[in-house]
Amino acid sequence: FTESVEIKYPWLPKKIRTRLIRSYGTRIFNLLNKMNSVESLGQDFGADLYEAEINYLIEKEWAIEIDDVIWRRTKRGLYLTKDQIALIKEFLSNHPTLLARKSPKLIKAA
Repeated sequence: FTESVEIKYPWLPKKIRTRLIRSYGTRIFNLLNKMNSVESLGQDFGADLYEAEINYLIEKEWAIEIDDVIWRRTKRGLYLTKDQIALIKEFLSNHPTLLARKSPKLIKAA
C-alpha cells in the first residue's frame, strides 16, 4: 500500500506521506485527490499540516473547532506554535463550509 502511495504521489515528502498514511489509510487517496505538488496542498500552517488536510477534515470528517483539527484528528497540536494555532483558528473562522454550517437558515431547518 505504501508503495502505491509513493508511486501515485512521488512529489509528497516521505515524512508527510508516512503521517498521512498512518492517519488516513486508504482515505489518503481522497485527501490527495487532484493534488500534484506540495504547493497544491495549499497553505502550510506548520508541523506538516496543510490547507488541503484541514479542508478534508472539515468536508469529510466534520471538523468544526480548532481542537477537532489539531488534537482529535491530527495530533499536530503537539508540534504547532501558538502563532501557528492562531493562523489555523483564523482560517477556520473564515472557512466557507463552516460559515454555511453556522448559517441561521441551517439552524432553523434543523
